[in-house]
Amino acid sequence: MAVSRIDFRYRSRPLRCLLISSIIHISCCFSVNPVSSSNFTSCPSFPCGNNSVMMRYPFWPLDGETVGYCRLPGFGVSCNKNIKPVLSLSNADYYVESVNYSQNTLTVVNAAALSGPEQSCPIPRTSLSLEGSPFSSSDNKDLILYFNCSSYPASAKPLRCPESNNREANRSFVFVKDGDAATGFSLFDWNGNCESAVEIKVSVDTAVDRFPFIISNFGRVLRSGLRLSWSPSKVCSDCNKGSGENCAYDEIACLCSSDGRDSVCKRELIRSKDSRNLVVAIGYPVAFVIGGMILMASLFYCIIRYKKLLSFYNNIPIFFRRRRIEHAENIEIFLESYGAFVPKRYKYSDIKKMTGSFKDKLGQGGCGTVFKGKHTDGRLVAVKVLTGSKSNGDQFINEVASIGRTNHLNIVSLLGFCFEGSKRALVYEYMPNGSLEKFIYSENVNPSAIFPLGWQNLYQIALGIARGLEYLHLGCTMRILHFDIKPHNILLDKDFCPKISDFGLAKLCSTRESHVSLACARGTAGYIAPEFFFGNGGVSYKSDVFSYGVMVLEMVGGRKNFDLGVNNTSEIYFPHWIYDRLKRQDSLRLERIEKLGDEEIAKKMIVVGLWCIQIDPASRPSMSKVVEMLEGSSQCLQMPPKPPYFEYS
Repeated sequence: MAVSRIDFRYRSRPLRCLLISSIIHISCCFSVNPVSSSNFTSCPSFPCGNNSVMMRYPFWPLDGETVGYCRLPGFGVSCNKNIKPVLSLSNADYYVESVNYSQNTLTVVNAAALSGPEQSCPIPRTSLSLEGSPFSSSDNKDLILYFNCSSYPASAKPLRCPESNNREANRSFVFVKDGDAATGFSLFDWNGNCESAVEIKVSVDTAVDRFPFIISNFGRVLRSGLRLSWSPSKVCSDCNKGSGENCAYDEIACLCSSDGRDSVCKRELIRSKDSRNLVVAIGYPVAFVIGGMILMASLFYCIIRYKKLLSFYNNIPIFFRRRRIEHAENIEIFLESYGAFVPKRYKYSDIKKMTGSFKDKLGQGGCGTVFKGKHTDGRLVAVKVLTGSKSNGDQFINEVASIGRTNHLNIVSLLGFCFEGSKRALVYEYMPNGSLEKFIYSENVNPSAIFPLGWQNLYQIALGIARGLEYLHLGCTMRILHFDIKPHNILLDKDFCPKISDFGLAKLCSTRESHVSLACARGTAGYIAPEFFFGNGGVSYKSDVFSYGVMVLEMVGGRKNFDLGVNNTSEIYFPHWIYDRLKRQDSLRLERIEKLGDEEIAKKMIVVGLWCIQIDPASRPSMSKVVEMLEGSSQCLQMPPKPPYFEYS
């Protein structure tokens, strides 16, 4: 027993040294003054709208010059001197009537209810969903509007607008969702007999429970608006408790108005691989360097003095376990820093329940397995369960950080996630038509089945993807570079509307940055831009443009661009073969050209694709220019230079 006690005593000395050294390190770091607000400009108030209403953080003007750390996602407003401030929700415009900053609430009104030809009887065409936005709604009621119904129950009372002299004309109906009137007609197939079903929210102050009131005063009900609220992240809440402090986003979160002696300013460092997450500054980096040197010197002294190397090595496994724990803690901190913007979090038991214990497998890749499931609200979902090294957190954070910022028709919606111990899962909206890949390669699908899509649908898919990429590059507060655009990552909904998916390789950067540096090439062989291999100035959003061009040419040709299995050697590299035919104004000799106008659509897509795969990134168009080219006439398009052969595999 005595030997054991002596051994413990000596073994504990290095640990005590470690503890003392750590205290010295922490003291050095935290003795440094907090960052003074003189180093950063506070997020300023700004006039907005026809009455020049003064608005302030977290809101910021979309059409003004705003410092990056003030552009909180979801709070950008459009300021036009002729109308009220406009906030975009679910791709529809809402006027901001009032904001209560002390209670974090605002009142908004559907723009169609206050202006335009529909003012007397506004008919919203877009359902309002707050999922994925920073706002929530608690004191509002949900209405469901069935628009332009060709058939309806005789006892159902239609809206008194739009008025029509034809009694047999289609009618529109509105009900309080889950109310008595809606329940009474629940057996009727509204969706099958009406042009659209739209869910909207209205304030509870408008007597919406009185069903006849809604029917006769529908415009008035919508014009009363609805109240929304937002929840600042915990870091911002703590920051704002101090006197004279401001909260910000993206780079610096706590700006202290004092000269550094104010102890109220929250000192918390959020550790993450991406330094552009929400960070609270605690001091100058040199303090950490000096503190680290002191810590290492102290540790070295302790080890030499007590010659307990065995004790040191015994603690190495603990160190690596701590690294894994710290990595998990960093993900938790990252999720907390997103505050209201982080998607819904599910337990692993919820994921199992959604997928029926993972019984319906949709596909499998290097990053995980995708299962079909059903959400608690009844809609179908796709659940990606991350496995292997990808589950460690890199891809998980990439997906949440990038898709969590987006809200666009052509970007797949991230509905939620699971982060529980070593288990990682991502919940997406379900795309019944799967990936574009199976519709464009003739070896995948029978040609007679592949092109009921037709060239017009192919064109709309190419245009939708271009709009989605344009949004990623320019429409978010941070530029999102996808780095893995390919047919497999383009999903199609029931109407073949394309949605960009799989952001596991994505990179976020400031819109002010023209290039980013990467340690290695990202993407899939065949779609990777050449600058990844021999560029020395980094890569840019033009890398996504290159991948898009490769994909568009494959959509046109119905084959891989590089194919050794063709009959004629001149056709091995499709871009060269099709370029030569266009240059000579020969027939394109493409399959499935049937209707008048098909060849013109194909020519437009070919020219756009050839511009996008130019070797020099500067010669490639931006995605905004690509959208413009696709929407314009093919007669106005100039032929690009013949792209050099590049075996990008």
